[in-house]
Amino acid sequence: MATTAVTRETLNALRETIAGLEGESAANQTKRVQDSGFAPGHPTQDGEDQTSIPLGIEAFDGPLTGLPLSGLMEIRTDQTRDAGAATGFALGSSILYEKASGKPVLWIGHKMSLHEGGVPYGVGLKSFGLSPAHLFLVTARSLTEALWVAESAVSARIFSCVLLEVRGNPEGLGLSESRRLHLRARAYNTPFVLLRQAGEEEASSAILRLLLKPAPASLRRLPSGATLKGSLGNPVFHLTIEKSRQFLPAFPLPASLTMEWNAHERRFKTVSTNPSLSSQPFRTEPHSLTGAAALGNRPVGTAAVGSVVAFERAS
Repeated sequence: MATTAVTRETLNALRETIAGLEGESAANQTKRVQDSGFAPGHPTQDGEDQTSIPLGIEAFDGPLTGLPLSGLMEIRTDQTRDAGAATGFALGSSILYEKASGKPVLWIGHKMSLHEGGVPYGVGLKSFGLSPAHLFLVTARSLTEALWVAESAVSARIFSCVLLEVRGNPEGLGLSESRRLHLRARAYNTPFVLLRQAGEEEASSAILRLLLKPAPASLRRLPSGATLKGSLGNPVFHLTIEKSRQFLPAFPLPASLTMEWNAHERRFKTVSTNPSLSSQPFRTEPHSLTGAAALGNRPVGTAAVGSVVAFERAS
């Protein structure tokens, strides 16, 4: 009983500290958490009541039950050149969140990450499946500013998800900051996606952490079912599940799988294993003509220069 009392006292002290940092009393914070439907003590694997949105891919939804609908999810890359793959997967996930809630997406980018990875382009977003009118972009001059915007946006409850893009492993975004973001996203029932460019694996409070890399695209399918030779199909992602609090024990980590994004149907799909659909180098057939076509304003072929004669030697 004494140990339980000490544990409860320590937990209350931690809640008071967190509440002081967030500028509200522990009683109000506890009431807000309970009102949001995430009261402490729900019987789950990690002590949290977790909901998710399925991707429609059994290899992902089976062990993970889908993408978390609240809390922190981290998507990272090892190298800067893989940032496009991570951005594509994060954008596809945001579209799923937007479809489920009907609310817009907030994209917060630190100026360094936007400089390296590029600024979201309206035409590209539309072709990927997200209307530019449903995306709000915030460019932050510092990491502190980006974190402040992220916490305020999560608390507003007007976005289907909040995405924060950073580069590397900055000092101002460690375990304590990720825990703070995760708790706020859980309390306000909002998905929070941390997109990390060229970042190393580190301790965080993320429910799910994925390592993204690009994969070869398949050939584009025609309405008849045939494939268009030399074409590129849907973008393909190779992801490795590095961490998950909702991962079933029967599936050991890390686990890797490959999937593609179908912008027309706005959903992820499994990649076909048919060899005829695999990526192949573009080859053209030899030209059927034996020679070049005749020119219209000059004779065909090379005219004779003249006759060759032998001159007498001078000496």
